[in-house]
Amino acid sequence: MDWLSTALAVFGLVGGGAGLAAVLRVRGERDKLAGEAAKIKAEAASIIEETAARMVTRYEARVDELERKVIAANRKISRLERQLRQWQEYATGLVDLIRRHGLESELPDPPGDPDEQEERR
Repeated sequence: MDWLSTALAVFGLVGGGAGLAAVLRVRGERDKLAGEAAKIKAEAASIIEETAARMVTRYEARVDELERKVIAANRKISRLERQLRQWQEYATGLVDLIRRHGLESELPDPPGDPDEQEERR
């Protein structure tokens, strides 16, 4: 039985060595794949970051453009409101002049609210 124990021990060492080599090879491949996966993740993160930066730049430019348009529109609205007040004062002066001369019956009805006229249609 001594030779059998020795044969089994030698077989175990040889087989165990092959098993150990397989384990080491699998572990090495796993580490290699983990490294490749990390590289792919880093590349993906870089692509996402670059894309996001381009989108932000484009949207910032669009926001700037829209802000300029809003500022211009607000200036125009202010100018038109001033003109409207001037015309209202002018019209009020004309109505007062017509009333002083006793020609009220000649006055047309004042215009209504444009929004109300739109709703009636």
